[in-house]
Amino acid sequence: MTYPRRALLKATASGAMLFAVAGRTHLLTPRQARAKEAAFRLLKDAEIRCLDAMGEALVPGSASAGLAHFVDAQLSCSFAESLLTVRYLDIAPPWEPFYRSALAATNKAAQARYGGAFHTLSSEQASKLVEAMANNAIPDWVGPPSALVLFVLRADAVDVRYGTMAGFDGLDIPYLAHIEPEDRW
Repeated sequence: MTYPRRALLKATASGAMLFAVAGRTHLLTPRQARAKEAAFRLLKDAEIRCLDAMGEALVPGSASAGLAHFVDAQLSCSFAESLLTVRYLDIAPPWEPFYRSALAATNKAAQARYGGAFHTLSSEQASKLVEAMANNAIPDWVGPPSALVLFVLRADAVDVRYGTMAGFDGLDIPYLAHIEPEDRW
């Protein structure tokens, strides 16, 4: 499906991206993509569950805001267009291996410490594991440094949860773009 340029510009200003639903491409926000159960392009089930659970541990409300759909869509787009925090950290693309190894290491640490994947942990267990990750205090951690993983995932979760006009409304803060687009149409 093709979208007129104006509609595409207006939609992307509100955080919309292209997602596949029932075999068709739709312009949706990550929240809408989650609600419509849009197909994932790259992330696997265990990665999706871990990413959403980590997002909730770090920024409550980020899973329902579509964190996993956001990350998946951003990993699938060109590096120059990606909005992922990892892009700005001097980590060379492709970034899919960074996220895959980070989520695998998180699940491995949860399994070693509590006997289950990260998404199965209680909020207290998740908090303790996040604290250990923040201090790079996970024995046998294999992957990007755990504190870096937390920094990246938290920043992505903040972006998807609060980086839109709707996110600002949820905080009862007026949305003031740095540069407001002209209303030409």
